[in-house]
Amino acid sequence: MYTNLVTALASFLRVVPIPLQQIFQAGRGIPAITGTSVVTPWNAVGQSRRVFFASGDSAREEITHYQEGRYFAYRVSEFTLGAKYVAKYAVGEWWRSEQAGQTTVRWRYTFVPKNVLVRPFLALFIRYRWLPYMRAAMARVQQAAAQQLPPANAPTR
Repeated sequence: MYTNLVTALASFLRVVPIPLQQIFQAGRGIPAITGTSVVTPWNAVGQSRRVFFASGDSAREEITHYQEGRYFAYRVSEFTLGAKYVAKYAVGEWWRSEQAGQTTVRWRYTFVPKNVLVRPFLALFIRYRWLPYMRAAMARVQQAAAQQLPPANAPTR
């Protein structure tokens, strides 16, 4: 679980449609994300897209829950990269809350192992590769939110 305080109220709306290649850069043996199949806006349960990696691999993302401004969840499956050997799928979840003028964003990933035999390998992958990778991604999300730029698909009022 990754928690950071950000001052930009628009943090949730910035994160949901943020170009993944902006926050997921190569590191710890995990390839950078180079893009996604286009789905705009990315804000409704049931929407899915392919995520493409610099290695030529891909994965499928599907929104499973969406409460604007508060909660967002998605399932990552159909991996073609190394995760396909140890994980059935992963669930990413975002929570955003406001307290005393501070916005807290919490991001959690849960991996479901293919079977009990791969669980130790998946745990090692998460601890030594995924956790540092996600910490770096969350730092980039925090930087983007702090810039207080309007999100890519924000309605104009």
